[in-house]
Amino acid sequence: MQADGGPQRPRLSAGLVLGLSLALAGLLMALRLWWVEPASPNIVPKGWAALPFAAMLAFGLAVVIGLAVANRGRWRAVLWPRRSRVLGALALGFVTPIGVFSWLPWILGGMWLTLGLPALQEGQPSGFFLGLMLIGGASVLAYPLSCLIVAGVKSRIWRVAVFGLMFWAAYGGIILFQGNLRFAL
Repeated sequence: MQADGGPQRPRLSAGLVLGLSLALAGLLMALRLWWVEPASPNIVPKGWAALPFAAMLAFGLAVVIGLAVANRGRWRAVLWPRRSRVLGALALGFVTPIGVFSWLPWILGGMWLTLGLPALQEGQPSGFFLGLMLIGGASVLAYPLSCLIVAGVKSRIWRVAVFGLMFWAAYGGIILFQGNLRFAL
């Protein structure tokens, strides 16, 4: 029990996260080397240079799995809507990378701000509302993840760090399986 009389928040196991990170990084690199690279011979980075991206994705997945294990049996409390959980999901939906071009992540919110808002000013609201719907859809998909982070991480500083980790894990996953795409003019 906590000092305020409420139930104690489950703790994330560092050993579980570390073990899962190593195992998942190995599995992701094996998938990359034996499946992705032979199917896409022009993918960049090549070979073992993709290991940092596999490690980023593996660490993000391991933290999510660790939070899910720590909060098992409390799913109703974890998924209950709170302002912080909804705002976290909206933030994740806004900054979700959907592609990497010339090492720069393309995020839904940035694309909406650069393409959707000018379309609205030009009298074409369809692009504006399409962007809002995409961000809303990404936010709905990110809601369980946001709930796990907010319910499982006590410190606000660590919450921000874990939300940032989710961005970098998505970035690493895109680089790992899609590669770094380039613009050619």
